[in-house]
Amino acid sequence: MNGRTFLRVVLLLLLPVACAARGPMTPDPQASRVSSVPGDVVAAEAVQPVFVGTTRVVDPVSGKFTRQRSDALSFARFEVVAPATGDGKAGPAPEVRTRAAVMFADASAFRADLKRALAAAAPVRAQDAVIFVHGYNTDFRAGLQRFVQVAHDLQLPGVRVHYSWPSAGHLTSYSYDRDSARFARDGLESLITEVMDAGAGRILLVAHSMGADLLMEVLRQAAIRGDGRLRAHLAGVVLISPDIDVDVFRAQAKAIGQLPEPFVILGSERDMLLAFSAGLTGQDRRLGNLVGIGRLADLDLTYLDVTAFIVGAGHSPLTGSPALIKLLSRMGDLDTAVSPTGGIGSGGVVKVNNATRIVLRPAVKSQEVVRPERG
Repeated sequence: MNGRTFLRVVLLLLLPVACAARGPMTPDPQASRVSSVPGDVVAAEAVQPVFVGTTRVVDPVSGKFTRQRSDALSFARFEVVAPATGDGKAGPAPEVRTRAAVMFADASAFRADLKRALAAAAPVRAQDAVIFVHGYNTDFRAGLQRFVQVAHDLQLPGVRVHYSWPSAGHLTSYSYDRDSARFARDGLESLITEVMDAGAGRILLVAHSMGADLLMEVLRQAAIRGDGRLRAHLAGVVLISPDIDVDVFRAQAKAIGQLPEPFVILGSERDMLLAFSAGLTGQDRRLGNLVGIGRLADLDLTYLDVTAFIVGAGHSPLTGSPALIKLLSRMGDLDTAVSPTGGIGSGGVVKVNNATRIVLRPAVKSQEVVRPERG
């Protein structure tokens, strides 16, 4: 291990780095009436169903979702109280409270319940669904919490579906998680199929960190098999801080063919966890911390550079930056949001062949969201 890699290891062990903020997830039968602010009342629409597909083993005694890998895909639904605000302030993550949890006996029961939710969803785009795939170092509770917060902050449309693959939920279990992500590919594809079979017309796929590699592998294997059904249902793909080797990503994209539209990557040059991940493989950069987009020039995608908003380790770019959350809250309409003239604002747009790099900058710089790099 060289000196540079050793420094990265030390920094990451000292910093509170995680792919999902930790916090309690408390079953609360009264959550539909009692908010986190004393005296406030939670509106009925604040209690939202989150459907879950998981390849984690469920402990038969405690009912907890473990780190162990299951060959069978299990299904559940949680009624979750949406966070009261999406201010993105640094610090402990808000408590995610669940009013109820349902374990489905089989895929048929899951589809039936999801179909009812899709039919009842509002507003106009009632048949939309958003599927979220968590990243490395994420236990079941943390993954669900991350999804609820991201969906709330970015105002993601549609019925919410979470894929929980068997991450160990420990900082030192990177290799275990890499293998688990590979193991979980078929489970994710099966979950997407169940969502389509339940009647979802348009599906937005969102993945974070190592989950982005998992998602790309699923898109790749569907394309190789010649299955065009998924592409026909896609409303777009968003990769947040993707932990993918750039050459591997290019190979995945080549196998997929024309990338789904829109295809958006959120990345930061100062993502410390991705710097560590790159160091493990003897590379300088991963997909989520590129400097420039020259290596992606032949791919039709949009790269949102959020470096100017990064605080701390930078691997969860929404954490600690209310300005970035406000800027990205229009991503529900991806086609408009990523248009250089359409929407989210930028500090500069660079077009290199097919790829577009949009550098996002805060309207007013502050120490809260912009910190100088240290040599």
